[in-house]
Amino acid sequence: MAKAPSIFWLFTAVVVGQALTPSTFLTTIDRARLKSVFEAAIPVTDVVNAHYSILGLKLLNAPIPGAQEACKKITALVDTSSVSSLYHASGAAQALGSCKVDGSKAKTVLAEAIKDSSSVADIFYAFFAQKNLGMAVDNAKVQTALAGALKKDDSPLSYGLAFLVSAEIGGDVKKMFDSIEDIIAQADEVDEKYLQFEGGLYATALVIDAAYKLAETAKKAPTISEEKVVKFANYFMSRKH
Repeated sequence: MAKAPSIFWLFTAVVVGQALTPSTFLTTIDRARLKSVFEAAIPVTDVVNAHYSILGLKLLNAPIPGAQEACKKITALVDTSSVSSLYHASGAAQALGSCKVDGSKAKTVLAEAIKDSSSVADIFYAFFAQKNLGMAVDNAKVQTALAGALKKDDSPLSYGLAFLVSAEIGGDVKKMFDSIEDIIAQADEVDEKYLQFEGGLYATALVIDAAYKLAETAKKAPTISEEKVVKFANYFMSRKH
């Protein structure tokens, strides 16, 4: 999760030497505005906003204001009984680079969340929290739990989360990779110009980012047509404000 989001590779793929291009792009003014939005989340008041704001600033190659104080707040605010809180806090701490969340009280909580009766989201949170905290991860157990959880919830968002976990685990990802085309086919088209998933910007960005990351792990091109790539890019750019 520390890698730069591959959603930006999507834009690169469609603007060079292609007949179809996105309808707009991120200007320097847009980047400055986004930077101010991320900076406004600091001082830290909750681990979720801290996580996303720090990742956003890093993506823009911008300094993190008050990094040491942010680390103190993150480690103080983390709820060690919540897998989502542990995920966001550990992710934010890892992104800061010189910050560490104490996960000693969270090992049991995270391990118990990885089961097929859990939601896909909780398995995702627990898996990446374990990785961020430097804990041992049972990849086979994670894959089995994901397969069971997806039988109960096969929404695009759930598959997007599963794609990200599979991309991180690696190995034989063929079955998961083959699901990309089916998931992309579930996107809704708007005005013959945009493609998006139910759940809006978050769900759409996550699925596309995850599909590209999984494709990179599989060493294959993602099964998304050029026309759909442009329509997804148009949707993302339409939401930049």
